[in-house]
Amino acid sequence: MDSKQTNGFTLAETIITVGLTGVIVGGMFSIFLLEQQALNIRASRGDDVRQGQTSMRRIEDNIRQGQTVVAAATISGTNYTTGLHTLILDVPSIDASGANISGQTDRLVYTLDGTNLKEVSSPGANSVRPSGIFTLAQNVSSFTIQTNGDPVAGSTQVTVYVGFTPPATQATAVEGQVRATLRNI
Repeated sequence: MDSKQTNGFTLAETIITVGLTGVIVGGMFSIFLLEQQALNIRASRGDDVRQGQTSMRRIEDNIRQGQTVVAAATISGTNYTTGLHTLILDVPSIDASGANISGQTDRLVYTLDGTNLKEVSSPGANSVRPSGIFTLAQNVSSFTIQTNGDPVAGSTQVTVYVGFTPPATQATAVEGQVRATLRNI
């Protein structure tokens, strides 16, 4: 009797199966990596938009609280001048309860330092406003100030334009504008 029984797969069939499985898994992994990269870009863009909106609201709030647009100031040895890319405001000093301190002001400067939008704060006596230089937003491509006063110290309205360029190469730029009137003049 000459009967052959075959159980299992041949070596060639096994190699082909393993090879095809590897190609399929590799393709699926590539798709996963591309989707992960796209998700990271969208998340980065969302963070930049939120950061931009938060900084614009903060600037707008401080303009609305403002008493005066200041033409020039020296804070911690650095000279600032209100102009196309810098805004200096005097705003009421605040106490621990958040109330204004009568007759006292804090000085705030908004300026572009490279691609970082900075707030420089110089509080008056007894004010609880934090002192120092704070980064409000990163990846800022433009920061432009317009006032309705000439000289600047006579301004009652300020318009701020800010552009953000997210670091993600596939994300598009975001722009924002704040137009506010000083309340406490």
